[in-house]
Amino acid sequence: MSRIMRSERTPEPTPAPAPSSRRWAIGDIAFVFLRVATGLLFMTHGLQKLFGLFGGLGNGATAPLASRLGVAGGLELLGGLLLAAGLFTRPVALVLACEMVIAYAIAHLPRGLMPLQNGGEVALLYALIFLFFALTPRTRN
Repeated sequence: MSRIMRSERTPEPTPAPAPSSRRWAIGDIAFVFLRVATGLLFMTHGLQKLFGLFGGLGNGATAPLASRLGVAGGLELLGGLLLAAGLFTRPVALVLACEMVIAYAIAHLPRGLMPLQNGGEVALLYALIFLFFALTPRTRN
């Protein structure tokens, strides 16, 4: 009889997930939230330049498509959409980071070196966020 009782085994409990795996899950959620929010916000800049939404370029004016602002608006609209959708995130983010560095150099740097004084904080912040997306792999091991 004692042999019968010994043969019955209770299943071993499954180990709880390590705290580090939970932290990575929260980090992944934060990464996706930042990517989607940044993409959608960046799209509004393209909508503003191309379609005159949100005040346009002053009094609802739009940029001609063949101009620098028109090309920038197209990059902002399409790039923001792709970024928000999570499509081609790293190459798109690299292109958008370059666009923001160029925008800073053309529109803000001539007014002074310090971003706070030349109004270039948003352009530099976008550039840094896009660079983060471009350099951060989507999957973590």
